Amino acid sequence: ISSYAMSKFAVRAFSESLRNEVKQFDINVVVIEPSVYSTGLTDYNLWIDDFQTKWKETPEDVRRDYGPEKCDVMHERINAVMSTAKDSPQDVVDAMLDSITTATPKPYYYVYGLAERAIMTVLEALPPQFSDLALSEKLYFPLIKFFKNKNRI
Repeated sequence: ISSYAMSKFAVRAFSESLRNEVKQFDINVVVIEPSVYSTGLTDYNLWIDDFQTKWKETPEDVRRDYGPEKCDVMHERINAVMSTAKDSPQDVVDAMLDSITTATPKPYYYVYGLAERAIMTVLEALPPQFSDLALSEKLYFPLIKFFKNKNRI
């Protein structure tokens, strides 16, 4: 998950830098940040298989430090995230079209549901110790389940 998050931040940082470098040429650089969609990349079994392979390749002392429950927690986290996957990417396509057809595109297109947008806004505004707590297993899974059950994600 860390490498996935890192790659998203890298794209954002690159885009922000590029936007500033090319704005003198009237070139717009936009970032489209979609939610989770059902694709080959978000296949639950693929993620679980990949995680289990990496876990088995991890040195024994490191696995012992994390503890055996780490696998269960990761399976639950992957399942929670994948359970929110949307089937149709049409809203992503709409954001892409808007970004290339409008005279003044937004620098960021957040293609999330209302609940996801609210959660992300709150998390970004919180000090790190609170957002870390919100993303911990104690709060993360109940939040996902609550919004999923309310069809708000």
